[in-house]
Amino acid sequence: MDCKILATPSKYDFKPYAFGFQKDSPLLGLFNFYLKEMREKGAMKKILNKYDSGPQICPDSSGQPLGMDNCFTAFMVLVFGLGLALLLMGIEWLAELTGKSLPVYETLPPQIEDEKDKIIKELTEQNRAILEELSRYKNQLGNINEKGFINKDILASNSC
Repeated sequence: MDCKILATPSKYDFKPYAFGFQKDSPLLGLFNFYLKEMREKGAMKKILNKYDSGPQICPDSSGQPLGMDNCFTAFMVLVFGLGLALLLMGIEWLAELTGKSLPVYETLPPQIEDEKDKIIKELTEQNRAILEELSRYKNQLGNINEKGFINKDILASNSC
């Protein structure tokens, strides 16, 4: 057996198996009967043993260092991140030394600012219309008599 990949013992790697049937299938009872019979006669165990790879005999490598070849990718990611951070720090440092500041946008460009004002105005008008409608319904609900009916005379005077 190859010891580059270690097999996990079955007690830690239990995989149940299942077979899919249509709901209320007439074959389900028949299938369960033969599956139970195979388990009782040991046929299932024979099939599982036939395809089992057997025990893996490898030297105990617990407590041994991993080595650079196993950790190379992790170190490369670390070095790349460090290099990128140093590059950005250098750019900021040079910008500070030369007196040139990096562009910082505190306000929106004029075209976007005009569009923003238009959108705010439209939303304000829509909200005003919605509030008027809600106020009208609130008035109607306030005019419900003791039997739970809205007075038709009051409704006619409130309608548009």
